[in-house]
Amino acid sequence: MAAVTEGARVQICGLQGKPELNGKYGTATTIDPETGRWIVRLQKGECIKIKVANIIPAIAADAQDDDDEGLQKVIIDGKEALVNPRELKRQFDLVTSKYNLNVGDKAQRIATFLTDSSERTQVSVDEFAQRFEMERDDASVYMMYINMMVSFKEQWMDAKGAGL
Repeated sequence: MAAVTEGARVQICGLQGKPELNGKYGTATTIDPETGRWIVRLQKGECIKIKVANIIPAIAADAQDDDDEGLQKVIIDGKEALVNPRELKRQFDLVTSKYNLNVGDKAQRIATFLTDSSERTQVSVDEFAQRFEMERDDASVYMMYINMMVSFKEQWMDAKGAGL
């Protein structure tokens, strides 16, 4: 997955001043040289300046509109995003292949890193990217998919096992 570039579809996440914009899609037009923020054109044409940390590349295949039907909520670095599960899986597979994450002991090292809570309670995208020598956007996709699968397990498999 490529980094956010001019013209890229993006999703807004983690805004505190305008939380109603979280989950909305737009187009990254350019970076404001004075503020270092992306100028993002929203669906209805309004442009707003957003910190780099508050946009992610759009993963929803239907990111052309704000219809949430069929999208799954994931939380990454404490920010909520809506993703298309099929598109996220496709991008997860691309990242896995790009970094050979399914070769040798890499998958086990990742699992151990993500589940070893002796040192920390949460893993950031930046920490994951650095640890496994990945681009930040690729690490974000990888962790979003893991988050989505853990959520699925907790909601459906654990609940079913508990007789719910």
